[in-house]
Order: sequence, then C-alpha cells, then structure tokens
Amino acid sequence: MFSFTHANTSKTRHRLPGALLSLLLLSAPTAVLAHAGHGNEFEGGKASQPAGEIKVDADTAERLGLKVEPVTRQRLAIGLATTGQIEALPNQMAEVTTPIKGTVVRLLVAPGDTVRAGQAVAVLSSPELEALRVEAIQKRVEAQADLELAQADLKLAQENYNRDRELQAEGAISQRNFLETEKDLRRVQAELRVAQSRLRLSNSAYEARLKQLRARANNEGLVTITAPISGIISDRKFSPGESAEEAGEPLMTILNGSRVWATANIYEKDLAQVAQGQPVRLKVASLPSRTFSGRIAQIGAAVEGETRVVPVRAELGNADGLLKPGTFAEMEILTAQTSEAVLTIPASAVVDVNDHPTVYVQNGSAYQPVEVTLGQTSGGRVEVTQGLFEGDQVVTQRAPQLYAQSLRGGTQPEEETRKVASAEAATQPQVSGVGMPWWLVVPIGGVVAAGAFWAGRRTRPRMVLLRDPEYEGSAYHPDPHQPK
Repeated sequence: MFSFTHANTSKTRHRLPGALLSLLLLSAPTAVLAHAGHGNEFEGGKASQPAGEIKVDADTAERLGLKVEPVTRQRLAIGLATTGQIEALPNQMAEVTTPIKGTVVRLLVAPGDTVRAGQAVAVLSSPELEALRVEAIQKRVEAQADLELAQADLKLAQENYNRDRELQAEGAISQRNFLETEKDLRRVQAELRVAQSRLRLSNSAYEARLKQLRARANNEGLVTITAPISGIISDRKFSPGESAEEAGEPLMTILNGSRVWATANIYEKDLAQVAQGQPVRLKVASLPSRTFSGRIAQIGAAVEGETRVVPVRAELGNADGLLKPGTFAEMEILTAQTSEAVLTIPASAVVDVNDHPTVYVQNGSAYQPVEVTLGQTSGGRVEVTQGLFEGDQVVTQRAPQLYAQSLRGGTQPEEETRKVASAEAATQPQVSGVGMPWWLVVPIGGVVAAGAFWAGRRTRPRMVLLRDPEYEGSAYHPDPHQPK
C-alpha cells in the first residue's frame, strides 16, 4: 500500500485527486515470484529476494547469452583445495646434447615438431670422430692386405701338405719331413685367422665411440644424432654452423606431454586425509571451463621445516597437450562425499550483492534475484542450504550482467525497451476485435480519460489517503478542504 505523510508532526492532511490515485495504484509494479515459497522460507517471514526484478524477452536473452539450468540434488565430492603447478614427468623429458665436440651441420627438426624415438634430429661434424674414421679406414686396408697374403700362403701350404702326404705314403719322404709340412700348414691357417680378425676389428674403435655417443655416422664421417624418446621439440639451442666447444652442451629438449604431474603442497594438519591413489580435479586459468582428472601418485616423505607442508604429486593424462609444464593450476583432492544428495547449482550462478550471495531465478520472461545461503563447494558446483527449491530455473551464465542492469534501475535492458517501443509504434493496434485505425484509438482514449478525470473532480468528493497517529491504520476520508 502506498503511504503519503507530511514531513512535520502536524496533522496536515494532503489531498490527492481520486483519479490520479487510481492511476498510480494501477501502474504500481507487482512482484513476480519464481516459486510460491520464495520470500517466506526464512524465520519470521523475512524476504529472501532483493528488489530489482529484470525482464528480458527470449530474443534478448539469447543475444546476451543467458543460460538457465534447474536446481538439482546430487552428492558432492568433498576435497581439499590447493594450488599447484604442472610439471613434466621425469622419464618423459629428455635433453638432447652434443655427444662430442664439433660443429652443427644440419638441424632436422624445429621447436613444436613431433618426433619418434630413434628419429634423426641433427647432423654434427667432429674432428675427433673424423680422425677415428680415417684411422679405421687405414686399419681396414692393412688388415685386408694381410688377409690376402695369408690366403695366398694358405693355398701354397695346403698344396705342399697334399703333395708330401702322398709322397710319405709311397715312402718317398720321411715321416719327419711330412710333419714339418703339416706344421707349416697349421701356422699359415693361424695367420689367416689373425688377418681376418684384424679386418673385422679395424672399425671397432670407431664404432665403439659412436655407440658410446649414441650416434650414427655416414660415409662422409658426419654424426647423426637421434631422439632418445618420442615427444615434441620444446626448444632448440643451436643453429646450423655453430660449434659446440665441448661434449654435453644442450642441443634441444624433447618433451613427451602425454602424461604430466600436478605438484602441490598439503599442510601437515591435512595430511591424514590424503592417500596415494586418491582422485584429484584440476583447473587452469587458460581453460576455465575445462576440468582435468588424475590421481595422487606420490606423497612427500618429510614435512618441510618452516612452512609445515608436504609436497604431493598427482599424475594426469594429457593426450591433447593442453596442460603445459610451468602452468599454475587450482587443484582439489577429493577426500570424501556428502552422505546424501543436496541441492546444488553451478558456482557461476552466484552473484555477490553487497556481500550477500544471490542468484537469478527465471519466471517466464522475468528474472527474480533471490538471496541464498551456500554450503560446501565441489568441482564447480555449490550446495544451496536455503533460498531455492529443487527444479527452480537459475541463470548460470551471464548472471552478473543481470545484476549490472538492476543497478541501472531498469526492469528491462534499455536497448530492449527501445526495441519494444519501436515494434509497438510500427504495429497498427485493434481494439476488442473491432477494426479501428490506430490514429483514432489514441485521441478517443485521451478524450475518455480526460472526461472521466474532470467528471470525478466536479461530481464526486475528493478522497485522500491519511496516515495519522490517532488512527489505528490508514484509510480514505473525505477531503475537509474541498467545498461541498
């Protein structure tokens, strides 16, 4: 009810035209509640919704991106919230180094390229390996010559042996001469084996050095460096033509990010709630709508001194490579579940209105702000203990825009108001189904309203709304100042 009183304490009664009062009462906005129980579910009947209903038609709601979801009941997973950082697994990151002093001849990959284990990534020339290669070639040539000579000696010794054996059988030579011939054959056969071994080992020093360096070499003496693991080239330190002054200088890094670690610190007092294998949920700032899952893989063995924390590591799948090492993350270690299903809504539905959590409940084209009491939060959802009912349709996306509009004092977005006005101006209205041009409706309506107003002034006593301490309430009374 509207109440009009004077500023001073005198009982002066104000006059208000009856027709004008009727117009005000008819035009007063009526509250639209989202649910029959909203507004009286708290003790003492205290209203739970702030003032400021917003009306938005379907087209505008779609253009603004409003998303509405029902309030549901479900069990919430309860956990410890902490911050962490993404790290590469130790066995899934490899630094490719220059195996020997030398010059980079060619780089076969670039940062961001995917490589397989054993794939060639760079070509290096090395004076040391070149010297070993030349030495191996020389040894091979010498061993080959010795082998050919040993083969010739063997052929001759074999012929002598065959001849002397026949002669000894005929008694033409003594047994002693035959034994000498047989001895020569055995000596030449041993020399042949030595020559073959020398030929086979002529490259051994060179090949052993290459194996030690985990590299391959071609006929030109260039060393091919291969990838030790499969993954992605994360960085590259050398360019073609640059020289490594010593062995072990970093050439590039290969990172296999198919699985990563999320590291975090847990306070000593919470350590009893954490166990290996517990599930975790993780979010990163670059992907706010995405939740990643994993499990606790390692728990630190000691509590760190002054901070009294224990480091824990969770292992997560990262097949699409979205979790980059070094990225900060919000991590939640799930330790239990609520004993029963509770009312929950997405955390994005809650708007802070003067330190009071508020949500917007849809009722047709109206969005009613409702103050709520929140409970536990888990995985992007929050428990609602008071203020909502199951099935209520709450705005879960763009709720802050509705609040901002309410601060401007309008019940509709201003742009939408202009749209409605334009649409009404472009339409030719009909009255009670009787075809009447719109340009007659407005004048006739104005004449009727004006006539009713002046008739009320001249033929009926004026009524005013009084609010007086002497009365137990307010009522309408004849205006004493009006002439009878």
